[in-house]
Amino acid sequence: MTENAHYFLAIPLPHHIKEWVRKQQNLFLNYGKLTYKHVVDPADFHITLKFLGAMSPTIIDELMNVLKIQVISSPFQLTIGGIGFFGLENHPRVSWLNVEKNEALINLYNQIEQVTLNNGFQQEKRVYQPHITLTKKWVKGDFDPSTYEEVQQVINEIKSISVTQMVLYQVKPKLTPRYQLVDTIRL
Repeated sequence: MTENAHYFLAIPLPHHIKEWVRKQQNLFLNYGKLTYKHVVDPADFHITLKFLGAMSPTIIDELMNVLKIQVISSPFQLTIGGIGFFGLENHPRVSWLNVEKNEALINLYNQIEQVTLNNGFQQEKRVYQPHITLTKKWVKGDFDPSTYEEVQQVINEIKSISVTQMVLYQVKPKLTPRYQLVDTIRL
């Protein structure tokens, strides 16, 4: 029996922004207070819109056809920058760069949620926190909550990006990059 691949919808980042994010990631890693098992490869930087999970190619093709018809959005701008964390204050399991939650992004996200819900997918239970993941799986080191303010002073540059498309990625954990482009929807 063949296992279905995992997929997700995302906003891709242009190369020059990926390079800038890599510099922010290196600033964070060089800060030297935490160690992570997984440091995201710059080729894999993106903004997740919806994790879809394991699906057959037929189901993913059907869903993409529906999304291309039903998701209506124009290109828009996003602001990124500033560090954030998921997990415990002293042992954050994930570090990330913040992505502005503006009206255009939330509208796009809500449309995707509605289309996927109408097509048999689970609705996301967590509040949408747009971000660009830098590291995952905390290994060691303590992070004093006061250090958060220090890191914010070091990683404080802000960039703006134009969002003109969303993409479908397939997860291939043994490859680099691990997120392989499958399809694109122009906005």
